[in-house]
Amino acid sequence: MFLKCFFMMVCIMLAAVFPARAEADTGEPEEDQSFYDVFIAYDEQELYEIMSEQLLMRSSDFYIDYQGEADKELKKIGKQLNSKKTETYWKGMYMLLQNMAEAVDDPETTSDSDYLTGIIDSAFIYYADGIFCFENVEYYETKKQTEKVDEKIKKVLKRLGLSEEEDIITVVDRVHRYIIRRISYDYRDEDKCNYSAYHGLIKQRTVCNGYALLAYKMLNTLGIPCKYISGMAKNDAGHEQLHAWNIVKIGKKWYNFDTTWDDSDDGRVYYDYFLRGSKFFSKDHRADVWYLTDTFVETYRIARKDYKS
Repeated sequence: MFLKCFFMMVCIMLAAVFPARAEADTGEPEEDQSFYDVFIAYDEQELYEIMSEQLLMRSSDFYIDYQGEADKELKKIGKQLNSKKTETYWKGMYMLLQNMAEAVDDPETTSDSDYLTGIIDSAFIYYADGIFCFENVEYYETKKQTEKVDEKIKKVLKRLGLSEEEDIITVVDRVHRYIIRRISYDYRDEDKCNYSAYHGLIKQRTVCNGYALLAYKMLNTLGIPCKYISGMAKNDAGHEQLHAWNIVKIGKKWYNFDTTWDDSDDGRVYYDYFLRGSKFFSKDHRADVWYLTDTFVETYRIARKDYKS
């Protein structure tokens, strides 16, 4: 989230995207030529798998030549990525990332899927002549920092005595308490504050994005289904601002879970936004449109009423 998108006229030739190696007067290729990471995807699943792999590696620039059949949704995304309208472009970018998150979710790691959509700081993603182009991708968290988060989480869960055998509500409650007591909200200016789980867990200061990503990792590590959600939330003055939270699956339904808003930095743990249904939560939280598609809503059925044991 909080992508700082840069738009430009998408009017390029394939030769510009994949330049041939220039030859000097001697006929020998120059040594300082740039090479692009170019991949070929023959279907949508392969497209998303390549995206996921490259983002996991924290690649800055890569290109995917899509040679498969594009359904109506993928064609729409391609058009949106080339739009000059900021809102339309964002929808295309995030729908592409959300599709990747849904298509590629390795149960052996918590660093792919939703986690990848939440750690992208900025990027320029566009579509040209059947090629999905990813340029200048920057991340809130390096690969090594993510590995440190995983190592730290294992130690924390062991110290807390939490495992997949524990009662699910007890686990969610203790993770909720741990995050609130561990992290202080980063109130610095936008260009100085921290957005990652790494800064929340290791440096103990981050914004809502870091809170939500840490909750996502901790709960999924324990086998509790948890999703990262971005959107807007009303502050005390009633103004909407960018925000991130989670939904957690309890039984057959999903419930809203916002550790950021339950942390007032006064040393107390609040439960105002703990396992809340949509009736209450929607009063001041609004998920981004890519979480409101028929497919997402049907897959992740959020309870209308709050959770009651």
